[in-house]
Amino acid sequence: MKKLGLIVGGFLFLMNIMAQPAGYYNGTEGKKGDELKSVLHNIIDQHVDFSYSDCKYIMNYADSDPANENNIILFYTKRSQANTTWGTGGDMVNREHVWAKSHGNFEDIRPMDGDAFNLHPADASVNITRSNYDFDECSDFGTLIAEADAYYSSSQYKFEPKDAAKGEAARTVFYMAVRYEGTNGELDLEVVDAVNTSANAQHGKLSTLLQWNRDFPPTDLERRRNERVFDAQSNRNPFIDNPNFADLIWGAEDPSEISIGLVYLSPDFPVANSTATISCDITSTAAPVSGATLYFGDSYGSETNVVNMTNTGLAWTGDMNLSGFSESAWVYYKISATNGASTNVQYGNFRLPATKTLTAISAIQGTGTASPMNGATVTVAGIVTSNLDNTYYIQSGNQPYSGMCIYDIRRGRIGDSIVVTGKVSEYNNLTEITDVSYFYNFGHKRNISPIELSINQINESYESMLVKFKTVTFLNGDTFIPLSEQATLAFTDGAATANVYSRYNSRISGKLLPGGSVDVTGVISQYAAAYQILLNSIDDIETGFDDQAPIIAAVVVNDKDWIEVSFNEKLDQTSAETISNYELTGNLGITGAYLYNNTKVLLLVTGLKEQDYTLTVNGVEDLQGNAISNAVFNFHSDFTNTTGVDTHDSYQVKMWPNPSENNILNVRSETAIDKIEIFNLQGQSIRLINADLQYDLQIDLTSICSGVFFVRLEFENGKSINNKLIIK
Repeated sequence: MKKLGLIVGGFLFLMNIMAQPAGYYNGTEGKKGDELKSVLHNIIDQHVDFSYSDCKYIMNYADSDPANENNIILFYTKRSQANTTWGTGGDMVNREHVWAKSHGNFEDIRPMDGDAFNLHPADASVNITRSNYDFDECSDFGTLIAEADAYYSSSQYKFEPKDAAKGEAARTVFYMAVRYEGTNGELDLEVVDAVNTSANAQHGKLSTLLQWNRDFPPTDLERRRNERVFDAQSNRNPFIDNPNFADLIWGAEDPSEISIGLVYLSPDFPVANSTATISCDITSTAAPVSGATLYFGDSYGSETNVVNMTNTGLAWTGDMNLSGFSESAWVYYKISATNGASTNVQYGNFRLPATKTLTAISAIQGTGTASPMNGATVTVAGIVTSNLDNTYYIQSGNQPYSGMCIYDIRRGRIGDSIVVTGKVSEYNNLTEITDVSYFYNFGHKRNISPIELSINQINESYESMLVKFKTVTFLNGDTFIPLSEQATLAFTDGAATANVYSRYNSRISGKLLPGGSVDVTGVISQYAAAYQILLNSIDDIETGFDDQAPIIAAVVVNDKDWIEVSFNEKLDQTSAETISNYELTGNLGITGAYLYNNTKVLLLVTGLKEQDYTLTVNGVEDLQGNAISNAVFNFHSDFTNTTGVDTHDSYQVKMWPNPSENNILNVRSETAIDKIEIFNLQGQSIRLINADLQYDLQIDLTSICSGVFFVRLEFENGKSINNKLIIK
């Protein structure tokens, strides 16, 4: 273990901390209208997005009551309430879309639906009454909502919150209109000077919202929320940091004749009791800049410390003496520049890191199935490799046992270097850090390169590490991943099978799972005894040109008549069902070949014995026309069938024709049959026949589509047998 200095965990961190970085709004100076809107969009775009469900955990953190962290402050009522009272009615807490989600119809559509800058905790009954109305004044004629001191008009589609929520509502709507501009498949949201806008991706009323923004500036609580959402999403609401942006974009305001730009902090991460330097370029379109002053202190707008900045041409600098500031303290600064006739001010802040003793991730992971430090409080450092809704993963290198799962909503972007203090826990055999008490983001340094593995190499030493599987195939490729439920997506490299896990409404939910040969990059996670691969997005599945022939993944003897051959990708049906493409040793006869589930072939055989066999495959093609040439697979049979008829000897049952080609199945038994049930390959019952203790039956299969099925026969003595059935 070692002390945290400029080098942490073997990595040199070079970027700004996760507060409002100095220069976050560089490039906005001197701009207005659509030009300014476009620059701001590019700054806050591509945030770390969360699902609607998990966003409530951000709100528990971002909207917590400073006087009681177990409570949250509700948006419209400003009431403090326990953060365990989430619900759907009365005085319960629910998630309010300030930009109503019907204004663009983005329910369950990421990232709009789960953006924490738009979602606020609200009293459920007030939220229901607000409905999807636009914001506008209506207290003179509207209906009072007493507990929120708010008014609404259902006939004019207006809602007017109390004064304490008006400015924040306006700045939320402005954020949404800038963040979502129709890029990256997202909606284009626009704020308009109208009401009753819910039929469109619009929200109003612009003129009222601009006035509310002027009349009710950001509070300390709103600025605190901005910082905390930034901890989770890695983007900010520009209108909280600089409310004047709103009038510059949608109002009549012009940029100041004095511009403050190219702002930088040096060093990138100052420490307590050191000196930090702010530098910037200051220009004026009128009289020359006559002076600039740097103020700083421990609160927003503080003028406790005053520094006269010096300049060389356009470049101005000022030094901040941070003696008296403790570790983890916030430093707030403002730059005030004047040309004698006009003044412009820019605000910023940063947080000082704490000195921490680091524990190596490998020491926490240990070499067993559980951490040797389970229950201990530790501090770890690493680079973010994967961002998921409820967890994220960091890695300290590419050696085994160097990955760790973090259970917290505070995180950085992929590639950011972070330090976290928390408790080591075991969750269903996955080692993770929970109960995070300290979080610090040193910004982007470098991405971790994934380790290339075969599926058979997955083991405990790679838990929580970023890996890559090349040239694999999803067994259910070319299908859509379920949106509202969890899914296990199996893929194979020909020798083994692994699973990608998709949580409900994850970033890959609803996306098309590619078919054919692909590369898969993700982190190895674990649930109970099973390993699973977790993806950041559908882009972690890379498709490419497939020029590789299919591979035999497995051969299984299901019973005395059927051999199941599994391949690593989807097959062309004609070549897969050509009997001459298969050759078996041991004088086995092949009387049928049937493709099912796109990747599996059932061979109907005669003469099977209890012995070892070899299967040779030639000419079977994938969907791209790549053909197998002399692929050989050795396997063993524990079954015997030398009679060549489809019978179960213990009950002397015969089923024919199988495969069935004329929609008729004959069943004959020497033991009375009670009932017959037909199941599909998913185990769903699709036909139940009461046999009434008959010995000889004929079953009409007309209503059953072609495919592979299982038939269960139950006898008068309570015994049962199963057999495969193919309908052509």
